[in-house]
Amino acid sequence: MLLARTRHYLEVEIQLSVEEAECRRAYDSATDIYMSIFDRSTPPDEVAMREAHEQAVQKSMAAFNAGAVGVGSARKKYEDLLQKFFKKAFEDYRRNAFMEADLKCSNAIQSMEKRLRAACNASDAKIDNVAKDLPHGCAFKETVGGKAARRPFFGRSSLTQAIPVQKKREITEEELQLEPLCNEVIKFYLPLH
Repeated sequence: MLLARTRHYLEVEIQLSVEEAECRRAYDSATDIYMSIFDRSTPPDEVAMREAHEQAVQKSMAAFNAGAVGVGSARKKYEDLLQKFFKKAFEDYRRNAFMEADLKCSNAIQSMEKRLRAACNASDAKIDNVAKDLPHGCAFKETVGGKAARRPFFGRSSLTQAIPVQKKREITEEELQLEPLCNEVIKFYLPLH
């Protein structure tokens, strides 16, 4: 009887270690499949990224279910680990994609702002000259793409209201209502010139 119990115990232990090993192998395979299938070229748009993620998860889970054996604690453990892996991998990609899109958007806005300021501050500044530069600056919406990359933007229709042209003027003593400097102050600063 003791021999039968020992044999049964060893058979259960062997089954558990086989189940553990096969579930681990299925987990490794599923994570590799997820990483190779998940489309990282998806633009930083929440819906598109979630769809690409879900497709990768479904194919990865199918591979896991095909390779994992048993229905015990080892399988449950690796299923839970796999779900945590999916969540972390997606959140890491999502965060990086949005940071890159934000950086591209900020750079595009800064570039457009410089061009518009230069056009507005030109000596012959006219609304037509300023508007010529605008279409080139609008392209960032398409190249950055996605909902997360959108920023407030002034279109052509707001140019007449939004961009004041700075005129250069000379400031005089009379305009500032300053009194002339006394002789002592002039003598003090004169040696510096």
